[in-house]
Amino acid sequence: MFTRISIIFFCAIGFVQAADALRFTGSDLISVSLSRVVEDMNLDRDDQVQFSALGSLPALDQLKSGEVDIAVIAVPLGKSSPKEDFVVYPLAYSVSVVLLNEDNPTNELTLSQLGGIFGASEELQLQNWGELGLAGWTSRSFKPITAQREGDITVELFKHEVLKVSGLKTSVMQVKADELAPLIRGDLASIAVTTEKSTSSGVKELMISAGKDRPAYEASRDNVHFGDYPIRLPYFVVFKASDSARAKPLLQALFSNETAEIFESNGLVALPETVRRKLLIDLELTK
Repeated sequence: MFTRISIIFFCAIGFVQAADALRFTGSDLISVSLSRVVEDMNLDRDDQVQFSALGSLPALDQLKSGEVDIAVIAVPLGKSSPKEDFVVYPLAYSVSVVLLNEDNPTNELTLSQLGGIFGASEELQLQNWGELGLAGWTSRSFKPITAQREGDITVELFKHEVLKVSGLKTSVMQVKADELAPLIRGDLASIAVTTEKSTSSGVKELMISAGKDRPAYEASRDNVHFGDYPIRLPYFVVFKASDSARAKPLLQALFSNETAEIFESNGLVALPETVRRKLLIDLELTK
């Protein structure tokens, strides 16, 4: 009899703990980073977080229906993040960066010019570097390249934000991210769209302008977060205000320096440190 009662009691305890666990879901585009954060958090704390990876729309639907407590969703530019009945914080970004050979004198391009180089059916069509005003470069045709990690969205993000018609030219070479640097170093005419900046010698990042007569920016944390760098996909963490206290330990983990490093090791752009610090101060003031 004692054994049966004990088993029932401990099962009930386990049920209560599972019910009290924070139910967390996130966009599958960022799930590798989020699962790592949750794993580290559950190892280091008594707070338990149950994580599942979904697309952004299913995650938001589950949040609205009360099936989860907190969600991370991707919100394409031009779309508004959900605000009614929810607390919404920025979290991280996917970007597409453009790289060149460091001896190429070009330092900046507009989105329209990038479309003319990479797009198959854009109104503007560009064939060689001389068309961008480089004297003596009319014989150098563009050598466009796309390079991405397995599972990332670099190319789709680029097509969505840059091309008015989605198709790439058949001349665009597609390679793995770790194959890119030697190709750029070996050809002055190369231009590559990829997931993140390169630290390789002989390679430089191109600054991008949203349009003619507008300033161009590199993909720094500040420029991406404040919307100056135009080829980006924001991720937001969303939860009900009534769950603020329960969500607090997870939010503190998400805005930590350690998580910023996890994001960037997976090809994402983290929030600027000053922004994360302010969010952490706001959380400390939350009751």
